[in-house]
Amino acid sequence: MRTRLLAVLFVASAAAAPGGCSSGSSAMPDGTGPADVMCNQCGDVEGADETAVGDVMCNQCGDIEPDDGLVPDLVPDVPTDTAGDVPPDLLPDVPPDVEPDVAEDVPSDVPEPECEDADDCVAAFGAPLLCMEWDCHQGICEQVPADLGLPCDDLEVCTLDDVCDGEGFCNGTWDACDDADVCTVDSCDMGVGCSYSPEGPKACVDDDGKAGFSACKDNAWLPCKAVGPCELAVNTNDTGTVNPFIFPAREGNFYVSYVASEDGGGNLKLAWVDPITCSTVQGPFTVNDVPGGVYYWGNQWALSDGTGNFYAVWEAKSGLGDIKFSTSESGLEFSPSVEVVSTSDNGVYPSMAILSPGKPVIAWTGYIGAPNPKGFSYDAFVSTNPNVFGGGMFAPGIQVAATEIQDDSTAVAVDAKGTIYVAWESFQDGTDEGGNVYVAKSTDGGLTFSPKVRVNDVPGKANVGISTFIAWGGDRLYVVWSDTRTDPEGDVYIDSAPDGAAFGQDVKVNDDGYRYQEDPSVVVADGTNCPGTVYVVGQDMRSNKSYDIYGTRSTDKGNTFEANKVVHQSTDGDQMNPAIGVDYNCVVGVAWRDDTGNEKFNVKAALLPSW
Repeated sequence: MRTRLLAVLFVASAAAAPGGCSSGSSAMPDGTGPADVMCNQCGDVEGADETAVGDVMCNQCGDIEPDDGLVPDLVPDVPTDTAGDVPPDLLPDVPPDVEPDVAEDVPSDVPEPECEDADDCVAAFGAPLLCMEWDCHQGICEQVPADLGLPCDDLEVCTLDDVCDGEGFCNGTWDACDDADVCTVDSCDMGVGCSYSPEGPKACVDDDGKAGFSACKDNAWLPCKAVGPCELAVNTNDTGTVNPFIFPAREGNFYVSYVASEDGGGNLKLAWVDPITCSTVQGPFTVNDVPGGVYYWGNQWALSDGTGNFYAVWEAKSGLGDIKFSTSESGLEFSPSVEVVSTSDNGVYPSMAILSPGKPVIAWTGYIGAPNPKGFSYDAFVSTNPNVFGGGMFAPGIQVAATEIQDDSTAVAVDAKGTIYVAWESFQDGTDEGGNVYVAKSTDGGLTFSPKVRVNDVPGKANVGISTFIAWGGDRLYVVWSDTRTDPEGDVYIDSAPDGAAFGQDVKVNDDGYRYQEDPSVVVADGTNCPGTVYVVGQDMRSNKSYDIYGTRSTDKGNTFEANKVVHQSTDGDQMNPAIGVDYNCVVGVAWRDDTGNEKFNVKAALLPSW
């Protein structure tokens, strides 16, 4: 049927003539249109019992509109029962196994919800973190901060009434451990608990105006007992000692640290001294764990955080590392040392401050990379440790500034808000002068530092020593140095800044301009009877015979200073490289290197109940 119909159509299209049922506007060039061709062939369609396409066309000739010349319009109704007459190859290719109503064959990207409520989250993932709670959000388990004030336990024995702060942290009130006894120092040690140590003697002035101490007994302070200035030799070896440091210890004592020439190198020594008996009450004992492992001429610091913890840092002997650090919770036995330097290629001139108990910050001078044409580019570096007593590690060192060619003598201090201040001396800072003192600060715990600021007013004339030359006290930062602006042999100057950035006008400290005044050290008191008092000492050759240790103080934030005075009783040899400390009772301690004339130095200390 299909072949015959196609043949008929072909013949019709080739032999059509004008006439029949023509539709005018749809005519071909010879006057015939598609409908004319079809209608002229109606008599050729066979099969009376079959309804053919041709029959349909002919029956519709009279219905063709003038503009209707498309073949599909000529086949409006094909009986559905003719489908069986169509050859199989003309049927559409519909896959027999496709069943569109089967939903499971269609993939879905919507995940199954993991919860309907918070209880489902607990069952699936367990209890939330401390001060957090589970929340089922759109079918997903999330931890969100618990409500403010929810009771919690931070597992610290020194905190009381712990509650959640609404931000996901558990905080409590630090236990004051008050035993109502004025003769004890009450404190709470992290992870340990309350401790009550005897209150040490306090500095006082008796009825005759003489300086002395008052002892505490039976919950009361006894009358003031006059005591004169104390001076004693600290070291017990006779092979040489250098670079002393002094700092208040517990129970009214001071401790003095120094480097002794021993064991084929140097050892860091520590001794406790009592200003009342003017004697050594503990030590000297060795801090470093490798005998002879300290660089003899290197710098060292030893501090206490006021709660009984001790920290020591020193420059190691060549081949044993750069900067070593150790701690003690008793001040008698120290932990094995650890290396601090982790970024620079070298480490010299270490210094240290304490952010809070267990959190030291260490500064040093080091360099990175190959030497430049003028030598290695030494710069100031800083590293912090978040918890030395809990296994904390020192962070990689941060380079404070990298714009000078040669830096020296780095020092560090912190304020009550935790701001870190670093000072350093630059000999080659891109100018012909060299010899400037710079300061930069960090308000994010030592991660980044502000741009450096120069402290000294007159550029190129500054020089500092190896002792403390930076200190925070009261409400400002103080920096001291030796300066040759008016004297080629040097004078001592000081400057300060309430924000550690905007320094004022330099103030000359020494009241004699003859010969050398240099290597200064500074400390600021915070005791009840001497808050904000600034003390400065330095080595001084005004006698034109030998170096002596002179000191002075300022009670007006470093604007003016009292008359200088000798702080020691020794009269022979040189007294050099002083360090100074002051305790809460306003007792001032000064330590120095004492030259007996044979290069086998001693370390001596003076303890001054009243300045």
